[in-house]
Amino acid sequence: MASVFRRVKKIPLPPGARVVERKGKPVAEWLDANGKRRTAPLSQDGTGIRVEAATYTVQFMDEHGHPQRVASRCRDYAAAEQLGRELDKRAMQRREGLLDPAQERFAKAARAPIAEHAAAHIEHLRAAGNTIKHVRTVERHLRAIFAAAGIERLPELKSAAVLSAISALRNPPPVEGEEKQKQPASLATCNGHLRSVKGFSRWLWKQRLTTEDALLDLGLFNAATDRRHIRREMGAEEVGWLLDVTEQRTLPEHGAPGPTRAMCYRLAAATGFRANELRSLTTDSFDLDAAPPTCTVEAGYSKRRKRDVQPLPDALVEPLRAWLTGFDPGERVFASIAGDTARMLRSDLAAARKAWLAVARSEAEKQEMEQTDFLLYSDRQGHVADFHSLRVLFISRVVASGASVKEAQTLARHSTPVLTMNTYSRASLLDVAGAVSGLGDLLTKQPRRPETEAASLRATGTCDAPAVAQQSDHKNDHTEQAQEGSGWHSRASVRLADHTAASAAENEKTPAKAAVVGHSQGSSKQRLRSESNRRWRICNPLP
Repeated sequence: MASVFRRVKKIPLPPGARVVERKGKPVAEWLDANGKRRTAPLSQDGTGIRVEAATYTVQFMDEHGHPQRVASRCRDYAAAEQLGRELDKRAMQRREGLLDPAQERFAKAARAPIAEHAAAHIEHLRAAGNTIKHVRTVERHLRAIFAAAGIERLPELKSAAVLSAISALRNPPPVEGEEKQKQPASLATCNGHLRSVKGFSRWLWKQRLTTEDALLDLGLFNAATDRRHIRREMGAEEVGWLLDVTEQRTLPEHGAPGPTRAMCYRLAAATGFRANELRSLTTDSFDLDAAPPTCTVEAGYSKRRKRDVQPLPDALVEPLRAWLTGFDPGERVFASIAGDTARMLRSDLAAARKAWLAVARSEAEKQEMEQTDFLLYSDRQGHVADFHSLRVLFISRVVASGASVKEAQTLARHSTPVLTMNTYSRASLLDVAGAVSGLGDLLTKQPRRPETEAASLRATGTCDAPAVAQQSDHKNDHTEQAQEGSGWHSRASVRLADHTAASAAENEKTPAKAAVVGHSQGSSKQRLRSESNRRWRICNPLP
């Protein structure tokens, strides 16, 4: 039988309290902050006072015979007693197998705050070996979605509520006063939030905390219709100017000297390594004496968590060998590279463009050069050249070199070739342009005249096949009209006209041919059986 009581805890004597005796028992007496006289019984050792909780606690025996305590969180004794009877009843039903443990688990998870489940999900991602950046991104996305949609419990996690939060990101409400207006989020940003919350919903279902994946029907947006940050591929001349100027330019705010930054750009364009992957490289990561020479990123620093070994161009081997002599064995070669590589590259691009404009031979030529997008961070179309654009350059050149889809996917280190070809297909578009260039002659070529076409047919011997004789005047008129046309009608008419006389003479002399001659309705002239079915005659011109 469940018991109901109030918890009692011991606290130190309040300041200014004095011990008095009430009804034969010692109690402490003091004045609270409001000046009201308060009393409380002393503890057994007399060093403190005993304070009862404001709400009741229920103690009962679970299905395994172990005592359990549950806080009723209510001040009414009768209500707490009713809760105790319900707990006893459920313990008996579990013991007898009358309750489904899964349903109880779902109900318990539904009562817990969704923030507790989100914290458990984040801890699971961290323990699974995900990067710190990914874990923090998911945590930020979940917090934003729950706050915008007002989701506090698992039953409130529904597609409609999530879409309302995404709509708030796409169309932020106007702000008043001096507060900065939030910019509308792009579809790619919305997809990032959707992936995070859908992953959380999927994790709840896999952990058997929900009966189903509540966001299974929630799809992603077509981010291609609202791209805000499109990277462009820098040309060979732009890369040459960038490397030459960066090599001789060292500023304190860059953190790394010019030769180190230039070599970082070279390796990014030659291997496709990302900024953090380049920062992990040490002198031991390069094997310049191998065939082919290679550069290796260990699995712990690779984005896909696999050991990546990339071949190096032969032209880069000797400059790398001379540059690596300035580092100690095992030292990280790009540890001094700035954390904001996009800003670093933007600064070097501006310096390279300034140097490029300085070589103008006249003011008119300089004004003409200033109108171009050469070495600009953002061109007229809004496409940018950030640090990741060097990876775009690498993969685009690999595709343009004629590499197979599998080879391009392997060098790009993508999980699927669709990402490689769809994202980096600009070079392949130039390659396939030659395949359609021949259509110009076909579409602009003048049509051939019927006489010229008939002459070419006779020259090739294609009009020497026997044709069916045309006996009817109506058929002969039709043949003459077809000769004036073009296409297969004119070719068939030429063959029929050339062999009409020979076929008529042969029909008069051959008994077998005369046997198949009949009289057509409405005409006294004879005709071949084949002429009675024009469709059959076209398919099989022989009588």
